[in-house]
Amino acid sequence: TEFPGKSKVLAALRSWGRRGNALGALSVGSYLLAEAGQLDGYRCTIHWENRAGFMERFPDINCTGNVFE
Repeated sequence: TEFPGKSKVLAALRSWGRRGNALGALSVGSYLLAEAGQLDGYRCTIHWENRAGFMERFPDINCTGNVFE
């Protein structure tokens, strides 16, 4: 999904991640973290309606169907 300022948001997420900050997201915010490369090597979850599309777009990210583990 595109929106005004998206490139700045992704750049900020990358910068915060490089500094070692813990990053999190709710619902489809996992898309932004994935696009910014911040989910590499981590497990995530996403709203069940978006899970299939997320897994297709980011096949190397472990996207679980569980909300709590």
